[in-house]
Amino acid sequence: MTQSTFAFKQPTITEILPVPKSDNIRLMSPESSDQTGRIPAIWPESGQNDWMDLARKSWPEQPDPYQLAGIWLERPESGRSMPNSCGFGRNPLMIEVAYILIQAVIYGGMIYAMIGYEWIVTKFFWSLFFTFFTFLYFTFFGMMTVAITPYQNIAAVVASSFYGIWNLFSGYVLPRMYMPVWWRWCYWACPFAWTLYGLVASQYGDLKDKLESGQTVEEFITSFFGFRHDFLGVVSIVTVGITVFFGVSFAFSIKAFNFQKR
Repeated sequence: MTQSTFAFKQPTITEILPVPKSDNIRLMSPESSDQTGRIPAIWPESGQNDWMDLARKSWPEQPDPYQLAGIWLERPESGRSMPNSCGFGRNPLMIEVAYILIQAVIYGGMIYAMIGYEWIVTKFFWSLFFTFFTFLYFTFFGMMTVAITPYQNIAAVVASSFYGIWNLFSGYVLPRMYMPVWWRWCYWACPFAWTLYGLVASQYGDLKDKLESGQTVEEFITSFFGFRHDFLGVVSIVTVGITVFFGVSFAFSIKAFNFQKR
């Protein structure tokens, strides 16, 4: 039995990805970022059409041409030597907003019906509002920790540390009225405390039903938790502000911080 031979023609990068023949194309490789997410820009020389040779010179550790199918091509803005890096932070935020909105509507509607809240339009939309922005600022916070730290493991440690502190001072384990005065600043600095304030105050803060103790539900919520229904406007503004702060911090970190090692 004779062994058959073949002639293998290596495909060029233009055969793998449709690359327009222009000098304003930037080649990027996720593997060239040293596992930090910071990817250097590599520009072709004038008249350079052999993208495979350029890719091999840029990333010699990847000889397999099919692995180069993961190359990211981006056309920079005209009139600038480098693309606008703010877009790298803005686009992921916008994608998350649309996705989390759908998630919050589905989840919030199901939970609202299962808990048995009053079917009042204002209360339903208050619940949906705080659910949406809670999902959003937790997502933005995770993105921010990844952007400000050099490695994913460090980001996980930093995020989990804050989650533990937030759970402790959110007012769920120990209400604000029973915290020592010198620790209450941690309560007001906790994002989840504002979410809990908004969810409880919007649903129970205006109920006049009597309890066995003789207090109304509104009076009990105010005396035990310190939640007031007329404070919902401030709570909603602070919740939106926390979300915007985490989102802007992520976008700025993507633009300003570079942990790449050469």
